[in-house]
Amino acid sequence: MANNEKRAAIYCRTACKNEHSIIAIEAQRETLQHLAQKCGCSVVGVYTDIGYSGNSLNRPGLVSLSADTNAGKIDIILAQRIDRVARDILLAYGWLDNLQQLGIEFIAADGTHDLTLAPIINTIKKRVS
Repeated sequence: MANNEKRAAIYCRTACKNEHSIIAIEAQRETLQHLAQKCGCSVVGVYTDIGYSGNSLNRPGLVSLSADTNAGKIDIILAQRIDRVARDILLAYGWLDNLQQLGIEFIAADGTHDLTLAPIINTIKKRVS
């Protein structure tokens, strides 16, 4: 890995656990590896959750990914869509806000993320809690 190359993590998730799940995970991984290459990133880890709902952030792959981000091992996280991280917008943007505070970039392959909204969503979440 070159000194200026960013360290990327790939995150893939499916809610179902069947023979099609492996195919879906592999398709997500391939798309994200191409995206990492296009962005000039070095993939340092692939984190997956098969058969886990997006309604909670308590999933083995995501917990491991979060530990590595907190440890400073990752510069960029790549996912197919933000709903691979969380289905609940408040959970998703709270998680994204944490990444932003750590200086970690999040890129969704479909382009449907906007970190500028994360602090707003987090404020709303705190007020309704």
